[in-house]
Amino acid sequence: MGGPGSGNKNLSGKRGERSPESNARRVAAFRTAVALSKEIKYYGAEVHPDDPKGRTYAAVAAEKLWKMACGSSANSPGSVKAIAEILDRTEGRPVQTMDMNLSTASREEQAAAIVAALEALKEDSEAVN
Repeated sequence: MGGPGSGNKNLSGKRGERSPESNARRVAAFRTAVALSKEIKYYGAEVHPDDPKGRTYAAVAAEKLWKMACGSSANSPGSVKAIAEILDRTEGRPVQTMDMNLSTASREEQAAAIVAALEALKEDSEAVN
């Protein structure tokens, strides 16, 4: 697998570091994703051969998305997912809030707080029994 004494000199075996093979896989995956995005944009800019108006694939897809959002007839409701996609593309995605509990206490202080909380839970459970 790797690490000191494994015989593989390409792997450092240090904790917290990625192996060269792991980094190469990540770079290859990123390049593939970028290449796929470029191809999708390139293909979307081409003229759709079956469109009587001579529009691009992207224009035809946008029209289909709007029709899905609005519903195909007065009796059928629109697609909430299509509406959300249109709003995300035109208005941007809503800001997501995150709660983060950042402590400035040392590890020892954090450990002491955990032990105190566990002892309080133990006392509560003993009091109930």
